[in-house]
Amino acid sequence: MTYKDFLNTKVEDIKRSRDRKKDLLNKMDNIMDQINNLEAERQTLRKQLSKEYTTPEEIKKAIEDYNKRYETTTLNNAAEKKIISDIQFLKKSLPYAEQLLTIKPKIDKLYDQKKAYRDELNVIKDEI
Repeated sequence: MTYKDFLNTKVEDIKRSRDRKKDLLNKMDNIMDQINNLEAERQTLRKQLSKEYTTPEEIKKAIEDYNKRYETTTLNNAAEKKIISDIQFLKKSLPYAEQLLTIKPKIDKLYDQKKAYRDELNVIKDEI
């Protein structure tokens, strides 16, 4: 093997490493786009939830409490309408709270993938 052949193999190795680095950076960009989309979806869902009750358990408990209060206490018309509208709002927000719970694990999984790509990228940077 001549010195020129040796240099050619090194150049080819560096080109492959650079190509792999570009590929990893593209994958990381795609993951960040997915994370940003999920974060935006999470923000949208949070806006549709009550500020006081954000988990499905809290919402179900609040609905039960409002129903009990509605059934057991004497209320004037304004208070009765308020309780009914609160119950309806909470019932509508329950699916959003359940969706919100599924988004966090997806985001965590994507961050783990990104970290794995970052570790692999660091190895490639050391090679170059």
